[in-house]
Amino acid sequence: MHLLYTFFLHPILTLLIYAMVASAIISWLIVFDVLDRSNRIVWQITQFIDALTRPLIEPLRRIIPPIGSVDLSPLVLILILLFLRDGLLPMIFL
Repeated sequence: MHLLYTFFLHPILTLLIYAMVASAIISWLIVFDVLDRSNRIVWQITQFIDALTRPLIEPLRRIIPPIGSVDLSPLVLILILLFLRDGLLPMIFL
């Protein structure tokens, strides 16, 4: 069971956290016109990251309303993933 956590669950949760951070950074860069979404490479990267993160973040977006124009659901998802990775799952598997 320890190997399942160490070699499978921990890396997947870590990659999801990185994908969430990358998604937030890319969305800010697009909003501030640093990146152009019509660029094919930028579009492919955003589509890939969006495909990874959207299924996890959409249920939270239905529950957590934006404050002003700030969407806090990515932050909440990152905190949930960190709690799972560093708090709950090590207690279960170790």
